[in-house]
Amino acid sequence: MRSIYKQQEKPEKIEEVDEDFSIEIDEIRWVGVMIKTSRQIMMFLIDDFQSCCESYDVKIENLYNINLEKSSIEDIYWVEDIKNDYLSCITLALQTDKGRVDIEIYNQHNGYYPHSYKIITLDYKNSGNL
Repeated sequence: MRSIYKQQEKPEKIEEVDEDFSIEIDEIRWVGVMIKTSRQIMMFLIDDFQSCCESYDVKIENLYNINLEKSSIEDIYWVEDIKNDYLSCITLALQTDKGRVDIEIYNQHNGYYPHSYKIITLDYKNSGNL
């Protein structure tokens, strides 16, 4: 796992989490998860253009009893990047002072219809195809 988050001297408090976030960037609709902290807005997005019968989304896993809106971010790790004929998935681990949750960006398809993703934070940006 490699860290993609720059730890701050003062922990970043999570103020808001929107798991049904959408935004238009350059005339493309993106859907995913938005996390607003005391310092920035983080976005974990996938393009919302369905070509055929693929299933794609960005979701938060392993929440259990963690209230993200009252926790502080300690780190974000890039856990895995799976790409095969029918599933492409990125898993990021969001480590908070109350435990870890995973953010998954995925595209399950028949091998022909990729989707673009974007990870946007103040200190880190990444994009590609799934």
